[in-house]
Amino acid sequence: MWKCRRGWSQTATNIVASKYFHGKPGTGEREGSVRQLIGRVVNTIVRWGQEGGYFADNASRDAFKDELSHLLVGEQKMAFNSPVWFNVGVQAKPQCSACFINSVQDSMESIMGLRERKECCSSGLGHGNEFFGAARQQRDTERRRHCERPG
Repeated sequence: MWKCRRGWSQTATNIVASKYFHGKPGTGEREGSVRQLIGRVVNTIVRWGQEGGYFADNASRDAFKDELSHLLVGEQKMAFNSPVWFNVGVQAKPQCSACFINSVQDSMESIMGLRERKECCSSGLGHGNEFFGAARQQRDTERRRHCERPG
């Protein structure tokens, strides 16, 4: 049975246990508590900060780790998006974004290319399509050209 913080709703407990614990269910490699899940994510983020020279010293690193852990598990004051829980500490270069905006040109080739881009949604991600940016930009350029007065 999994362990969650006292005070968490049954719904929150069920979602965390069924969706975010890493490892094959029924094996010893499966995370079994929220503390393990949050530890995986927090330790990875702290390691990235350490490797990137983010912390002035070990004391600031430890304070960041403690505060981030407290915010996530202590009082549920914040939570990351799903791709962070799925991927951080599991993959070498994890996908941490929840949504992408696909730019689409005014051509059938570009529009049909959206079908290929849907593959990015297989690891907990979403995407949106921005259909009017390029067409609007082209229209605005043409409008400016027509509005310019000759020298």
